[in-house]
Amino acid sequence: MQTVLALLLSAIVGFLFGLRYRVVAIAFVAPIIALAVAIILRHSHFVLAVVIVFASLSVSQIAYLIGTWLRYQSTTEQFDDRYCSDR
Repeated sequence: MQTVLALLLSAIVGFLFGLRYRVVAIAFVAPIIALAVAIILRHSHFVLAVVIVFASLSVSQIAYLIGTWLRYQSTTEQFDDRYCSDR
């Protein structure tokens, strides 16, 4: 249950940061995510905790990329609608 919670929270944080902020923000958020997941998993075995921290950071960064892609897709569609209409 703790593993699922850690992965879900890191995915949500990464996605929300991808929709709102630039890539520098993920550099500041990644250590906070790693620390939070390590605190959640402090009673687990060391190797398992390391694997889950790595997985949660990976999930967060993938979610960040998806959020960023969605943000730029909507920007591109607005640009196309505004400036590329048939006249």
